[in-house]
Amino acid sequence: MENLTLQDISLAITFMVGFIGGVGFLYKSIKGFLEKIITEQFEPFQKSLDELKDNVEKVDMESCKNFLVRCLGDFENGKVISDIEQERFWEEYEHYLKAGGNSYVKHRVEKLQAEGKL
Repeated sequence: MENLTLQDISLAITFMVGFIGGVGFLYKSIKGFLEKIITEQFEPFQKSLDELKDNVEKVDMESCKNFLVRCLGDFENGKVISDIEQERFWEEYEHYLKAGGNSYVKHRVEKLQAEGKL
């Protein structure tokens, strides 16, 4: 210990810096390699999930539209609708508008509101 020189200390520090830098480089390299492999392996699954999501959104919108059109027909024909059914109608109508529904349902709702049927 008594013969420890500045050269020995600087050599130890240089070794530690090099070792830590090397480990960091290996970590980043391995991480990047694994991310690339995983991304490539799961790409078909991601495409399938994206297609499934699009289909679910389309089915949701079509079913929402069907419900609204049926309810609007009931309102136009003067059918008595319970409070719960009316509340559900408005929930679906808001969902429909937020999802970007087309304007013909909106025009029918506005027309029925003006006529006092809704």
